[in-house]
Amino acid sequence: MKDEFIKLAELSKLDAEIVEILDIIEDTPRLITNLNQEISKIESPITLLTKELDQAITQKKGNDFSLTEKKEWVASREAKSKEIKTNKEYHAALKEVNDGQRLIAKLEEENKTLEAIIEEKNQKIAALKEEITQKSAAIREQIAQHEAAVAQSRSEADGKMKNRDEFEKSISPVLIKKYKSIFQRVKPALSLAAQGLCTECNTRIPPQLFIELQKPDVLKSCPQCHRILFLG
Repeated sequence: MKDEFIKLAELSKLDAEIVEILDIIEDTPRLITNLNQEISKIESPITLLTKELDQAITQKKGNDFSLTEKKEWVASREAKSKEIKTNKEYHAALKEVNDGQRLIAKLEEENKTLEAIIEEKNQKIAALKEEITQKSAAIREQIAQHEAAVAQSRSEADGKMKNRDEFEKSISPVLIKKYKSIFQRVKPALSLAAQGLCTECNTRIPPQLFIELQKPDVLKSCPQCHRILFLG
């Protein structure tokens, strides 16, 4: 029984290592999600600036198109006004030309403002780009490291599980059954009994139970956490 307790303790240690590896694998997607959110947060100012820049460029293009059309229209009206015979028609045409020229002036003024906005946005984007690129690259490197670590952890876990299954065969089925029953409820399934205490839950072990633990073929559990007790 003593030899089997030693094997069971080794099995418990192996299981603890496997659980730790699986916890890392399970937690990695959350870590990667958080890092991607951090990238989005870092890049959000430049994303907003780019959106504002695109809006200004689109508006200016629309103004440029309207200016071309309006200038052609004004030039056409001015040419036709020279052929008008009556004062009434001439003044009406002149009013249309003046209205067109005011609209042209308004669009040109808007374009000056838009050009200033476009230049300002481009300067801000250029200033932010290098800083953001460096920060994002550092975070993406962390993500790559996590992904590589997960791949390595999966390989390591597979190897340990294979060893664990082989190791389990060397322990009596009765002991394994009890161990697994406890392991499903609480991890680890074993606890070192030392200085009169269960070292996992810190419960004081009754003196009689502690005495019985020192017998070579006795299997005892902590009265509080029900882990299998063993002496160091």
